[in-house]
Amino acid sequence: MRQNIFSRAFSRGIFILGIAIFGLVHPTGSSAAVRVEKPLVLADDMGGLLRNYLAKLDEVERTGRQVEIRGKCYSSCTIFLSASHVCVSPEARLGFHGPRYRGKHITPDRFDYWSRVMAEHYPPSIARWYMSDARFKTWGVKIVTGENIMTHGIPACK
Repeated sequence: MRQNIFSRAFSRGIFILGIAIFGLVHPTGSSAAVRVEKPLVLADDMGGLLRNYLAKLDEVERTGRQVEIRGKCYSSCTIFLSASHVCVSPEARLGFHGPRYRGKHITPDRFDYWSRVMAEHYPPSIARWYMSDARFKTWGVKIVTGENIMTHGIPACK
C-alpha cells in the first residue's frame, strides 16, 4: 500500500513538473522562459543618473514590460516615454529640464550631447519642444501633464 501511494505521488510530481516545464517553453520550441511581469508603475520618480535609467529602459524593452506613468515622473524618468509599451495617466506630472550633473552646469558641448540623448527618447513633437525650450530650464523643472503628453501619441493608461 505504501509503495502504491509513493508511486502515485511520484507520477503526479513528474506530471506537474512536466506541465511546469512545458509552460516555460516558448511556443516556437525554444527553451526561452516566458515571463509575465507586473507593469513598471512610475508614480513618484524624481529621476537620477541617466545611465541608470537607460539601463532600466533597455531591460524594459528586452522583456516587453509595460510601463505606466501614473504620478510624478521627473528628469531622467521621462525617457520611459520611448518605451514600446508605455501609457500615461491624464493626472501624471512629467518634469523636464536640461542636462546637469548633480545640480551643476556642464560644458556647452556636454550640454548639447546629453540634450540630444534625452531628445532621442521622446516622441518627435516632444523632442522638438525639448530641444527648443525645455532643455534650457537648468534649475527646477518644466511640468507637463499626462493629458498634454497624450496629445503627442502616448496612450492613456486603462
